[in-house]
Amino acid sequence: MTEIYQAEYFKEDPIRIAERNKLRIVILECPYNTIQNPDTQSLLGRLYAFKIKGYQSAYKYGVLPVDTADLISNHILLCKDTDQGPTPVMGMKYITYDKAQAHGIKFPAYNILTNNLPLHEEAISIALSKAISLNERIAYHGSYTMDPDIKTNAEIYKLAKALTTYFLIQYYITYEIKQVIVGATLKFKIDRLMRFVGYEILSLRNEPLPAFQCPTIFGGEVAIMHLKTLREEAYHWSLQFNNLWYDRLVIGQHELDTKKAA
Repeated sequence: MTEIYQAEYFKEDPIRIAERNKLRIVILECPYNTIQNPDTQSLLGRLYAFKIKGYQSAYKYGVLPVDTADLISNHILLCKDTDQGPTPVMGMKYITYDKAQAHGIKFPAYNILTNNLPLHEEAISIALSKAISLNERIAYHGSYTMDPDIKTNAEIYKLAKALTTYFLIQYYITYEIKQVIVGATLKFKIDRLMRFVGYEILSLRNEPLPAFQCPTIFGGEVAIMHLKTLREEAYHWSLQFNNLWYDRLVIGQHELDTKKAA
């Protein structure tokens, strides 16, 4: 598990590729805050359908990629413009520890553990305690999903794979996150691109903790990884996508308040 993902540079401006395929970055910030907004209601329904479709293509019936945390997470999405509105084709979510606390739910990193992983639980608790003591924002990243249908379009699929990595970098920067914990699914070699970004296997007393069979994905192997510092190489690679990020659509409380004021 020491292999580093080799991220590609695009020869064509990614924003042209996105425009040609009617793609745009969309961020749905904490749907709980704007659930009365028709835009939130519409996108949230498509988001849930997208996640269930994506997970059912990889796991057996019964897998549940939607939970309570989805209502209070920020969802970072690559969407295709359709007659129904922006429709996700790739995405993930982030939820900070303070947001989980505000709504009285357990930090989601604990939810992917089985009962016999006390060392993993201890390591997560230590990471949280250190972040809190340093007044640093720490988040959980999860629910990475890709619409299986886009694999038939090589151009969209390539862009979506690259933006998977980009989202890990740019969200960390834009939302001023200092640490992130993630459960990397080894089946899809997610740990490779995580390492490119700067994630390391979660350790306890300087000993990396082993991967384990995760019950929420029916025994699929997962490694807990921890991001404390972005790799410089990853940051410079990410700059090629910044125009797409600047053109993103954000659906959130601030944007809703701004529209009301206007």
